[in-house]
Amino acid sequence: MLMKNLSLSSARRSAWWFLLFSGGLMSVALAALDLTRIEPVPADRPIPAVDFFRPAVFNSPQLNPAGTHVAALSSGGGDGYQLIVHDIKAGESRVVEGFGGMDVTSFRWLNDDRLVFSAVTDRDRHSALLAVNEKGRSRPYPLIQNGGVYIIGVPLADRLNPIAWVNAGGVTDTQGEVVVLDTAVDSATIVDLTGNEVPSGSYDKIQQQNRRAVKSHVTILKFGASASYQADGQGRLSHAVVTEDGRLSLHAWDGAGWTRSPVDLETMTVHGAGLEPGQVVVSLNRYDGEVSPVHLMDAATGELGPEILRDTAYDFTGYIIRHPGTGSLVGLGYHRPLPTFVWYDEGYRKVHEMLKASFPKKVVDIVSVDDAANTYIMAVYDDRSPVSYHIANLTERTVGPLKVSRPWLDENRLSRVSMIKFKTAEGHQLDALVTLPRGVSAAKPAPLVVLPHPGLGLNGNWSRDTLGYDEMAQFLASRGYGVLQPNYRGTPGTNWMFQEADQWDFVKMHEDVTRATKTALRTKLFDPNRVAIMGNQFGAYLALSGGVHESDLYKCVVGMDGRYDMVEVMRELRFNLHSSGAVSRLDYKLGQSGSHREKFHRMSPVNFVDQMKAPMLVTQGRDNPALHRLESRRLISALQKAKVPHDSIFTEREGWGEFDLENRMEVVAKIEKFLAKNL
Repeated sequence: MLMKNLSLSSARRSAWWFLLFSGGLMSVALAALDLTRIEPVPADRPIPAVDFFRPAVFNSPQLNPAGTHVAALSSGGGDGYQLIVHDIKAGESRVVEGFGGMDVTSFRWLNDDRLVFSAVTDRDRHSALLAVNEKGRSRPYPLIQNGGVYIIGVPLADRLNPIAWVNAGGVTDTQGEVVVLDTAVDSATIVDLTGNEVPSGSYDKIQQQNRRAVKSHVTILKFGASASYQADGQGRLSHAVVTEDGRLSLHAWDGAGWTRSPVDLETMTVHGAGLEPGQVVVSLNRYDGEVSPVHLMDAATGELGPEILRDTAYDFTGYIIRHPGTGSLVGLGYHRPLPTFVWYDEGYRKVHEMLKASFPKKVVDIVSVDDAANTYIMAVYDDRSPVSYHIANLTERTVGPLKVSRPWLDENRLSRVSMIKFKTAEGHQLDALVTLPRGVSAAKPAPLVVLPHPGLGLNGNWSRDTLGYDEMAQFLASRGYGVLQPNYRGTPGTNWMFQEADQWDFVKMHEDVTRATKTALRTKLFDPNRVAIMGNQFGAYLALSGGVHESDLYKCVVGMDGRYDMVEVMRELRFNLHSSGAVSRLDYKLGQSGSHREKFHRMSPVNFVDQMKAPMLVTQGRDNPALHRLESRRLISALQKAKVPHDSIFTEREGWGEFDLENRMEVVAKIEKFLAKNL
């Protein structure tokens, strides 16, 4: 049995490292937001709104292969993330410095000493992939600048030469390429492209440096709108999923060339590489009331292997867990109401059970393991508390705290979250999360804010609401509002219940949200005369749909960075039809608006704003790409024409949504005032 809280005083001391740095890192513009305070405010004071939304002080920790150091992202008292490295034994932490005012978005250990990390400039989102040696002590140097890049895999036999997809000047054409990077080329310098006038020759210099970082090129699949490349457990290129004319196809890589698999990816979903070389993990998509089973499959031939998972209520939409030292598949992780883990390795199963015993009534998610499977980092949380990170050492038989992600929030002051079930029109049961403010009862019902998740993004990804800390839900509950977060059809894990076409039926999704709202009102815990609906991106679409089609149900509507007119959305997206797999897929599934005029008219809530009775708040980034910016302006014009009361806020210096914390807090303040006025 593991013993708690022994021999980890160094890990505890590391919790305060950022106090040494926060004063210097905080920008002048953020001083008013008080991001240097790490303690919760006194219990007799309301929790400041910024405390719910400010970046976590510690996030995404990863052990190096030897388990001696932890790298992580940290806000360090600022608005954005830096890369830090913590020496576990010495109890010392350092910030990786020397690459300007860029925010770190992700990182990866290559070996015990070298890290690669992605960073972007704050305002114009110029990106770069950089490397740093000596466990973060040396000067970072760029590998790829001013382009798109992501690491596909790190070969266990050649860790310092990762495989990456790159789309950057001097390396690739506009389609991008798969390359092997030479991370030992450390002579490049960072070229600043953020000024109003970029010095002559800057782009030529970047291209020359980019070329030097590429060791070799891999033959890519030169057709389709896009391809997603994946590595096997050993970190070698394994397979790719290509989107062509909206249809998906699987291609296997054997080290010399590509083989197109005979399988139809309309009938299955590829999750990643399997146990053996050339093998993948797939779900066999069921739309007949049976949960989709998960199998191993030969990628080249399409021959099915054994079934490895069949849940009773949720499709698998999670991730593959591998032993970092060997790359072997040891488990699967996915979301039911809470994270669920299925272990195929008995050692990992026993360790996970022991770790869970150390934190009763908490979710324990193993987020990083060293190559020897001796040192583990766990993310620990429950339905309301922000994540706290803990570290365990099997040899020393110790478990102790590493870092709290949001130490300024007292979890005892946060609101409890529960789950309810609601029925769809077909009689299927879906989940919805309910966050209750303190003091709510049938005798004292709370106003309710319905908060549908962002759903289908224009990058092709779907979101899902799960139990755990949610910044907007907790903020609203702290202000006295109940919050309902329905997982409507199309939400990952639910597709087995419905026909395949329902994944793309936005009107039925709106109807699911309505049914969830009415189910929540039947609990008598919420005031039916004070109900709002609010959403972001596709959630904003659902919010407006509720406002126009359920005009007596909702008293006010908030749409953030939304899409409201599907005819105009698809018209704007046609320019990306042959370059974006997600757009190609959306066009294939929805059909051409010109051929389905009635369908697109019905699924565009902006066409029905004359039915609205509730006032609406529209929020938008002013520098957003044309699609969303025009959508918000068209909506405001329609609201004006229909004489619907409305307000709006367009924040500066923003693209897709609000990245800047000052802007986010300006929007939150506007929302708080709007809800208070109308509820």
